[in-house]
Amino acid sequence: MRAIVRDLYKRFITVGRDYPKGLQYIREKAKVGFMANKHLSSDEDINRAVGRGRYMVKEMIGVI
Repeated sequence: MRAIVRDLYKRFITVGRDYPKGLQYIREKAKVGFMANKHLSSDEDINRAVGRGRYMVKEMIGVI
């Protein structure tokens, strides 16, 4: 697993602790998102997907 992907997952978990729907909800949604993108192999595609994930983390922080 790449370090940026692992870092993104940690961000989801950290923010999910304070999310109104709870940590379990965030884990389920994150798992679906990560599994949907597991086929990506080029650096450009992975960086684009991580960028979308970081945007979602910022949106979650906005909800909190």
